[in-house]
Amino acid sequence: MKIRTGFVSNSSSSSFVVIGKKITVDRMIKAMEEKENVYAYVKDGHCYDGCDFFPVKKGMVKFLCLHSCQFEYYIVQHMIEDKKSINVNNLVFDNKGNIDVMIFEIDMHVCKTLDDLKERYEEPYGD
Repeated sequence: MKIRTGFVSNSSSSSFVVIGKKITVDRMIKAMEEKENVYAYVKDGHCYDGCDFFPVKKGMVKFLCLHSCQFEYYIVQHMIEDKKSINVNNLVFDNKGNIDVMIFEIDMHVCKTLDDLKERYEEPYGD
């Protein structure tokens, strides 16, 4: 008989520390043009086992702008899972010397395509 000790999980999510900067929808558009590492987070929304926090792709921008009240946007410098370290000399701080650090429980079933976004977050039209 085998006995496992320690943390055991069947969850389809992972915890991440995200280092970056929260941005506006207007800044998100500019960041996409500049090919920065932009992610979207669904406000007050969860998937199955965590939040929907996903990299924004070029084809998603128009949809995200039309539904911007549902989302928050981040330029992500680092995503840390488990016990990884980063060199603080590689971080980019704002003009006041600040940076945002967020902790997310990210679902493994995040949006990957525009079709995923539409299926999950587009309101069905009424009668």
